[in-house]
Amino acid sequence: IITLMFTSNLIGIIVSRTLHYQFYSWYFHGLPFLLWHCTKLPIFLRCLTLIIIEYCWNVYPSTMESSLTLLFFHLIVL
Repeated sequence: IITLMFTSNLIGIIVSRTLHYQFYSWYFHGLPFLLWHCTKLPIFLRCLTLIIIEYCWNVYPSTMESSLTLLFFHLIVL
């Protein structure tokens, strides 16, 4: 049930047309769960993915590069 809820929330974030900071608080706690329990990435890449997603959310104002990087790493998690 938890995996389904976190994955559904992540898909909602991926397909949303705009991103707001409160969205990040909705799915931030699910990212470690999804990375450690649903992916087979090496630990280094799991940690790097979390750091890069955090960095992309902290770029203000958002740029094309930060948005594409965020989308790319969301798709990796998915």
